[in-house]
Amino acid sequence: MLDDVGSFPQRGGQHLEEVAPEAPIGFRLSLLRTRLDALGQWQNAPWAEVAEFARDAVLLVWDELRSRGIWETLHLRDQAALHWSLGRGRQVSSVNADFVTSERYSAILAELCAEAAYFATLCDPKRRTARWPESSPSRSSRAAEAETFAHRFRALSPDWQAETFRLLEPPERYRWESEPPPPHPSLAEALTDAEAKSFAGQQPPKPLCGDRRQTTHAVTYVGRFHALPHGWQTEVMRRLTPAVSPCSVVSQGGGCINVIRSDGVYLAWNARHAAPKPTVH
Repeated sequence: MLDDVGSFPQRGGQHLEEVAPEAPIGFRLSLLRTRLDALGQWQNAPWAEVAEFARDAVLLVWDELRSRGIWETLHLRDQAALHWSLGRGRQVSSVNADFVTSERYSAILAELCAEAAYFATLCDPKRRTARWPESSPSRSSRAAEAETFAHRFRALSPDWQAETFRLLEPPERYRWESEPPPPHPSLAEALTDAEAKSFAGQQPPKPLCGDRRQTTHAVTYVGRFHALPHGWQTEVMRRLTPAVSPCSVVSQGGGCINVIRSDGVYLAWNARHAAPKPTVH
């Protein structure tokens, strides 16, 4: 937790492993608040401690949701979002300090903090704005919109799904190229266009000359998208931005499903590896 001057704690401070499972309701939220405050100034601290706090933040709010009986009531898309963040926290905690850059990890840590704060508001709704300012007011509506996008995407034919993913790939450009980049629509625009052309009986067009976004590459990631649970498919749609490709988001989701096995969460292709329940003799 933060010391009196708001810096990272010295060695010997309270660690997540020391928080008893029967900790009083709200104690984890207080600990989470100190983690988020510290992560807001992460560049002033040793990376090992930053990485530990990033992992702790999501674990704390996950434990709080379960201790309050809220976890079971969450929509599948919200459970997927928290599990995704749990995986991201684990990935961050394993990064060597030599590979950390301010530009990249400021964004990653801000995303983790925003997600942890959003789920904290579900436990602490009366102090949503005052105590958890990292949470976006539009977070819930964007998740609902993403679910609609996922439903619309699944309703497309496989060819149009691949074309939609292909068009959402940020165009590759070389410095010496003078031609304008190929069109790069938003997710909503790409879906609307695909629906209209599919309804009219059209087939996806061939990529324009010079467009390096490959259909075969998109087909592969459409398959991987469908291998994700439905809640995770919604989270893919929520995380898509003009600067982030569907392929990278789908890959990130698959990686998160793999690493949260460390937390006892077995999903999708990992579900069959779940430990069997003990046999009662």
